[in-house]
Amino acid sequence: NEVVAFIRKLKAKSRVWQASVYNCNAFVAEIARSMGYSTPGIWLRPQEFITRPREMNGG
Repeated sequence: NEVVAFIRKLKAKSRVWQASVYNCNAFVAEIARSMGYSTPGIWLRPQEFITRPREMNGG
């Protein structure tokens, strides 16, 4: 599966987690963009970050 392979590549990069630069939302956004989805800014609260792409991508 391409998504699983992409996630493995991200994990292999071993980026340092930092709330203002690379947080959980940033990780999810990279995965979503690799699948062709638009994503909002990473500074949203997690609940809004997960809901907003649905609206942005016609879902």
